[in-house]
Amino acid sequence: MPRTLDWNRAASSRANLPEVAAAMAEGLVAPPSGRGGDGSMARRILAIRSSAGRLHGFGAADRVSFQSSCTQALNLALAGSVPADAVVVTSRLEHNSVLRPLERLRRERSLEIREVGFDAHGFLRLSELEKKLSGADWLVLTAASNVLGTVQPVAEACNLAQASGTRILLDLAQASGQVELSLDAWGVHLAATGGHKGLHGPPGIGLLFCAPDFTPDPLLAGGTGTHGASLDMPTETPTLWEAGTPNLPGILGLGAALKRLHAGLPDFGSVRHGLAHLEDSLRRRPDVQVFPLAETTWDQRLPILSFLPRAIPSEILELDLAQRGLLTRGGLQCSAPACIDLGAPRGLLRLSPPLATTEEEFSWGLTTIESALNET
Repeated sequence: MPRTLDWNRAASSRANLPEVAAAMAEGLVAPPSGRGGDGSMARRILAIRSSAGRLHGFGAADRVSFQSSCTQALNLALAGSVPADAVVVTSRLEHNSVLRPLERLRRERSLEIREVGFDAHGFLRLSELEKKLSGADWLVLTAASNVLGTVQPVAEACNLAQASGTRILLDLAQASGQVELSLDAWGVHLAATGGHKGLHGPPGIGLLFCAPDFTPDPLLAGGTGTHGASLDMPTETPTLWEAGTPNLPGILGLGAALKRLHAGLPDFGSVRHGLAHLEDSLRRRPDVQVFPLAETTWDQRLPILSFLPRAIPSEILELDLAQRGLLTRGGLQCSAPACIDLGAPRGLLRLSPPLATTEEEFSWGLTTIESALNET
């Protein structure tokens, strides 16, 4: 059979973990928490909330709610927290899961949105951020760029926000399970993530972390299995944010994935070494522009490498590479402002190989990319 390498792991880990699949299968037949049984499922779900909190440096398990995705968690956080006429500071590195709900709220609630740029190494400009935080109500920031893989200076950004009295919402979609996170220590009010990327859990499950001193309004209203005589949503957390039937297969699958991560975060040494060699080779080619624009040490980057093919649209190169057996991601990566600022307004090609990629696979991948570029 022709070989196929999946180098689009920044979109979804697609981890084949037997314990995750087994937990999901159990969730298909388990009674919902609080709606039958002996209470063991409720205790198990609470343990999963606690497990997620520990991994993210967050201590309040009853403030960890399950959502259908990181996108839903971000929508809940924004729609339930940002008032009319608020000033929101965000970055040019954000994903559409932040940009689109912010744009909707800008139109509906007359928000003022201030954008902060990034430098040639792919990091948020902290001096610019400090200025734009003056008088701001919210800072909404990704912890790691899905376009560049650069891990952002979140601790420093949060310190600046706290000094200005600005509330903090973090998008952890790329960072969770891949870098150390300290939500409590950073003074974060809200943070959202999904289960299917760095956490190596299933799709269709996400998390929202809500600090004890801040409670966003729920996005949905509906059944919770409690306070059935009231037409108002219960005020207890996390029930307040979890209307509807819980996704038990997703929750239990995520719980199984979290157990692996508590043994330690992944070691990126090998995959970073392979990407560094690949980057060096591509930077020597005149027909591509490699990102970040300035060479940046890999200890500050996730296993993501993006480049712009000058002679062919990135989506066409993506299709060509897929036919050769290399799965990548071409286009705007759901982050048009970042691509525009990089000089790639039509998009770029992103490589995000799995951690277990071998030296031989990196060599084959580079040869495949170079052959496709040489034939354009």
